Amino acid sequence: ERAEAYSREIGYPIFVGMEFFSLWGDITAWGIDGIPDQRVSAQDFIDLVREKDGFCVSCHPFRSNNRGLREHLRDVHGLDGVEVLNGSTPLEENRTALRFCRELGLKAIGASDAHVPEQVGKYVTWLPETVTTLPDFVTGLGYHAPAPSLHSAVSYPIFMQESCGNISQEPILPCKKILKIWRSGKLGIDIFPAWEYGNANNFKRPIARSGR
Repeated sequence: ERAEAYSREIGYPIFVGMEFFSLWGDITAWGIDGIPDQRVSAQDFIDLVREKDGFCVSCHPFRSNNRGLREHLRDVHGLDGVEVLNGSTPLEENRTALRFCRELGLKAIGASDAHVPEQVGKYVTWLPETVTTLPDFVTGLGYHAPAPSLHSAVSYPIFMQESCGNISQEPILPCKKILKIWRSGKLGIDIFPAWEYGNANNFKRPIARSGR
């Protein structure tokens, strides 16, 4: 409710997601209204998200902090996607996430996972249609073809999943409006922006932001 009120106040869509630390690692979900009050198995959490018609991804699955699903990606069923571009994860671990994502036929997601302002907007997720509400955001992720993207100079070229070699860790120029929200301190959440494009090389405008 606080995020929705602030979104209306600033005229900028904010979609709140939930990152849950399952017994096998972190999973981020949108479209659910709560999380278990204690750690449960990754499969139980995924089942809960599916019951609510939400969307869930394995975030930073191969980060070396014992918080990712890692090879358990092959053991769970019903996961929607994998975070293959994570702004707080080393390049090689992102590449491994991409390989697993392609092997399992899951949707590839990009996220800045910003914990400092300089990281905001480093990686994003492209959606083919503009979304303005959380249900539309969840539908866009689930029924359309989201694509991870990375910041490069003044544009957000869409990352081509066919090549593992073009994931980069380049410096970024973050979106000024997102930084303004961050620095206001009114929303204590990480950043996971989604963007709309005129084409793969020309950044148009931010269309959505979720709680990651």
